[in-house]
This record gives sequence, C-alpha cells and structure tokens, in this order.
Amino acid sequence: MNRRLSLCLICILIYQISHVCVIGAQAPAQLRLGAPEAELAEPLITVMGVRELPDGRALLVDSRRNAVLLADIKAGSVAPVGTVGEGAGQYCHPTHLIALTGDTTLVYDAARMRLVSFAPGSVSGAPFDLAVDSATRRAFMPRLGAGATDASGRLYFAGMATRREASGQSVVLDSVAIERWNRQLSRADTLGNLPPIRTPGPDPAFRPAPPLNPFPSGDQWAVSPDGRVAIVRVNPYRVEIADASGKRVVGRPLANTPIPVSDAERQQWLHERQFSGDGGVAPSRRANGKTVQGQCGALGLMQDREIAWPRELPPFPPDAVRFAPDGLLWVERSVPAGSPELFDVIDGEAKVVANVTMPPNTVLVGFGSTSLYAVRIDDSHAEFLQRYPLPKISGHN
Repeated sequence: MNRRLSLCLICILIYQISHVCVIGAQAPAQLRLGAPEAELAEPLITVMGVRELPDGRALLVDSRRNAVLLADIKAGSVAPVGTVGEGAGQYCHPTHLIALTGDTTLVYDAARMRLVSFAPGSVSGAPFDLAVDSATRRAFMPRLGAGATDASGRLYFAGMATRREASGQSVVLDSVAIERWNRQLSRADTLGNLPPIRTPGPDPAFRPAPPLNPFPSGDQWAVSPDGRVAIVRVNPYRVEIADASGKRVVGRPLANTPIPVSDAERQQWLHERQFSGDGGVAPSRRANGKTVQGQCGALGLMQDREIAWPRELPPFPPDAVRFAPDGLLWVERSVPAGSPELFDVIDGEAKVVANVTMPPNTVLVGFGSTSLYAVRIDDSHAEFLQRYPLPKISGHN
C-alpha cells in the first residue's frame, strides 16, 4: 500500500511540475503601436535612416532627395546638413548613417563609396579617415555601406563575398566574415560567418542577366550598443548571439509559418519596387521611376529582366534586423500583401519575448534612446517622420 501511495504521489508531483513549466513558458507579448507622440508636418521622400541626437533632434537621410537633414519634430522644422557635390565634406548619394561616439555621425556616400563625418552643431561635413592605406580603404568602403557601430564607436562590417584569383577571375566564397575594425591597431577581428545572399546582377560581358529573385533570403546580422553581434539565420529561422568575449548563445528554431507567394504578393512587389544599384532586386515599400538623376550624375538604370518568383516568402525580408537601445533585437517578419509591418522582439537568450505590429502604412526607420522612429506613407507616397515611445516589454526594458 505504501509503495502504491508513493507512486501516486510521484505521479501527482510530476504532473504539477510539468503544469507549472507549461504555464511559466509564457507566450510572447502581443503589442500594437498606438498614436505617435509627434509627427513632422513636412513631407519627405525616402527616409533610409535616423539617428537621434541627445537634444531630441534627429539626423536623417532622405536618399531620393539626396539629402542629409536635421529634423526637430517638436518644433516642426527641417534643415539641410551638408551639400551635394564631390568636394571635401560633401556627398553625392547618401544612403546610410553610422553613429560614432558622442554626437558625431558618419554619412555613407554610395555614389563615391566614402564616409563623411558630421560633428555636433556642424552644417558642413569633413572626410572621415579610416587610418589605413589606400588599398585597404578601397577594400573597406563598399562594405561600410551596410556597416554598424556599437556604443564605443567600433566599426563592424561584413567581409567580401568574392575573392579574385591570380587568373583575374572572381570566385564566390561559401561564407562571409563579420568583422570588427580596430582603428588603433589597423586590423579586423572576425566575429562570425554567414553565407552570402546570392542576388545575381547584370553580366559584365553584357550576356543576358539571370532571372531576378524578388524575395531573396539569407542570414542577416546586427550589432547591439554593448557590442554583441546577432546573426539571424534563415533556415531554420533562429538567432545566434556572440558577445565581445566570444561567448555564444545559439537559439532554438523560432516559430515560422511559411507565407505562399500569391498574385497579391507579386503585384505588391511590382508596385513597390524601387531602383537600386543591383537592378531592383530588393523589394521595397516605394514606387518610383527607372533612373536616379542628381548633381553627381545618373546612378543607374533598371534592367529589363525575367523574374523568378519563389513559392514562399522567406521568414524575414532584406534589411530586417536591428537592435533597439535597450539591447533587444528586432526582426521584421515577412507578412502577406497589404498587412502592416510585424516584428519579433528577441532577448539575449535568443527567445522571442514580444511581437510588435506597426500601424497600417507605417515603416520603422530607427530608434532613439527611449523612442521609436517611423514614417507614415500617404496615398501619394509622401513620407512623414513620426516618433513613438519605445514599447514597454515586461521584464526587459
């Protein structure tokens, strides 16, 4: 009898423990952004990046306007920073902001593959010196267009996806290194690897180009303020995080329900695609013309090419990964056509702790110290910069 009683008590205890574990494994919080706390009245064209300054103003890049702007949402004002040109401290086609320590910000000039530095209160830029020889500079500059920094101002970038052989031919590598550049020692440390996203472009010998993939899939990465590097894997969808000491967290596969590519997705991509230097491979929220003209000349021409539609959308679109200032990783998810943006918010253990849904026709463009910046897109495709409070996620910020 005692043995039976003991077995019964053990079974009850196991049930209670498992029940508590199931309850303890909380589902991600479901959050929706409400009304913005402020919106800039002046319409913009194509906001590609925002960096909030300590006084609450925001430096932003409007790449279609070929302009770097200083926006004061509270005062409702916008002022140009720097000028278009090829001289010292000027830019031809700004596409990306890289935050250094203090208020200093680097602007990446995609047309000339160079960096221009803007200091606090300055209206004119200055060339930024990487403190490297000319050959190393030529190798680094194309990669810094997708570079990042941490709170200490260290530069991070992805390595080259190709290697030039002695014969002069280029060979596509199986993996690309994520590197951290040490300016004092003039060397790069490798922090991780990811396979290159293969998006073939026009053949330099003018042979017919391969079909376009409108929804390219590939691993992506981001850098947190404290220098952790997160790699978001596409197959299976999961996150790996490495800190500065080399300690790694490899997360379990995350929930992903494949979204079929229907006629709605195809029509939306055709409507929204924008010209880019790679022939319009990457999907975009914006519709515009075939040629980008500016003071520095045409940047390129959209190619007439066959489109190879995949059966399903990847787990996340291009340029989907970024850290918020609280150290949480935001990953934009692929959604059906016509749906608002949706983000997985992921903690330091590579687990999803929240899902954040943006308002309709609203696109996340950056973070401030306690804010989230987005653009609202109206029916004429004009963009209006908005600021929201950073969503509160219980136990994480």
